[in-house]
Amino acid sequence: MPSDKTVGGGDDAYNTFFSETGAGKHDPRAIFVDLEPTVIDEVRTGTYRQLFHPEQLINGKEDAANNFSRGHYTIGKEIVDLCLDRIQKLAGNCTGLQGFLVFNVFGGAIYDIYRCSLDIECPTYTNLNRLVSQVISSLTATLRFHGALNVNVTEFQTNLVGEGMEEGEFSEAREGLATLEKDYEEVGAESTEGEDGGDGDEYYV
Repeated sequence: MPSDKTVGGGDDAYNTFFSETGAGKHDPRAIFVDLEPTVIDEVRTGTYRQLFHPEQLINGKEDAANNFSRGHYTIGKEIVDLCLDRIQKLAGNCTGLQGFLVFNVFGGAIYDIYRCSLDIECPTYTNLNRLVSQVISSLTATLRFHGALNVNVTEFQTNLVGEGMEEGEFSEAREGLATLEKDYEEVGAESTEGEDGGDGDEYYV
């Protein structure tokens, strides 16, 4: 949980996604990052520009032109340290950091949802944003408000995707797969040796 207890009358659930400045302003605990400066400028000059702290809006000097190597190794590399510094500052204001919610670019699947399920043939960006925001709002409601369900990120994840495996179980599963793969290779090697021996026996699997 965040360390500042004053927001919302000491409501820790409210503090999960917002922090209060000295002037009494409530800032979202969020960082916006994009290599394309005009995209972040839309937030800086948009309707909700007063909602975000300027340090939480990070942009590069030019976009990667849909080139992964260009974005990962050259242009994107220039702002990595700045992003990590901002994340460290936000995380430093929390007394019980549980995790991060990361949002990447959404693909075209949402258009199909609108066409097939909502009967909207030509959805606008406003339609897309409203659908995504509604889903995120519903998913995180129990983290933002007091309740007996999903009181932390671990419980939230368990209830969302079902009963998961502990770290030890993951290790056991990996070891089991490695053993199975080794056995499979040994059987394959024995089969090859049998064929080379030319003893005339035939094996069927």
